[in-house]
Amino acid sequence: MSETFINIELMRNYHGIDWPGGFEQHPFVDLSLLPDNQYRLAFLMLHLHGRTTDKNKKYGMNGIYQGLYPNANPDKLVRDGLLRHSTDQEAMASNTINRLYDLAVMLGLNINKRSKRQDILDAMLPYASLPSIRDKINASRVFQLTDEGYVIARSLYAEREAIEKVIYGLLIDNKTQDAIYVWETYKSRQYGQPYRTSRNLSSMGVSDKKQRAILACSEIYGAAPMFYPAEKATSQAVYEKLIQHARDALSSLKSASFTKYTNSCVCDIKTCKICAQHDGVVRALKVAEIGKNCPPFHEGCRCHVAPVIVGLKRRGLTRACRNPITNKSEYTSANTYSEWVEMLKPEEREALIKKRKW
Repeated sequence: MSETFINIELMRNYHGIDWPGGFEQHPFVDLSLLPDNQYRLAFLMLHLHGRTTDKNKKYGMNGIYQGLYPNANPDKLVRDGLLRHSTDQEAMASNTINRLYDLAVMLGLNINKRSKRQDILDAMLPYASLPSIRDKINASRVFQLTDEGYVIARSLYAEREAIEKVIYGLLIDNKTQDAIYVWETYKSRQYGQPYRTSRNLSSMGVSDKKQRAILACSEIYGAAPMFYPAEKATSQAVYEKLIQHARDALSSLKSASFTKYTNSCVCDIKTCKICAQHDGVVRALKVAEIGKNCPPFHEGCRCHVAPVIVGLKRRGLTRACRNPITNKSEYTSANTYSEWVEMLKPEEREALIKKRKW
């Protein structure tokens, strides 16, 4: 039975792991000789570190088991010595101060409720292995990486860093297709099935070679690099990329036989007056002119081009927006920025006008 699993990504927050000896100093090995099924299970191992061992609870990771085939489970990783269950003492230490106090009362210990958490924990740790206590703290048990598990986990990040350096070097040398091939090969092994990414990169419209390579990395990965390059693109380079993206979008609309387009901005306090005025305006594709009646209108512009389907109208709460007071994501039925403003509650509209810069 296959142990391939779908869409398990390398966790970006490697700083959130307590690496013995520190992340930079931790040893790692070459994973190229690791069998593919074990290689893919290593990603699952990393995701499970610090998560509950209770099989009846969901892991809150888009259903970590739903994306797996039956044989890919934590028990195998425990048997292979890559994961372990937290000890009684570790499970005890993960409880809140109120929970620790309740356990102390159950044991009949004379502990002041105003005591510091560490003082209560120190008093409780000698009793962590008592059967009556173990039953109470089982829900607090989580998976932990073993020493070997830490080495494999660190190796996943070392491999990713090396891949990113190779890809960046190829992009600097204008070997874009070779860079894409390296990334697709890496991801195909991770997914256990062919992986393909876009070959039409908007970053190719950036004039500066270094800035073009930096932006191309993010386009190829679908996110910012984890390690390399650490430098971020300049606002000018991002603007040039947006212009190329708009050119590609307009070309795609024409190829798909659309005759009209509209500008769509973001409904929040950051949108400028220029973008707000163009939002929802329908124009013929043949008159589209980037920077004048088609985004981007300026550096940092967040507008995008959208096709117009004649006869199709927005229905219901289908457009995302941000509440001017809470800044939380919401949905509106407004077709334009100005309509959204008019539909706001008086206090929300007042907050918007006060916070925006026009």
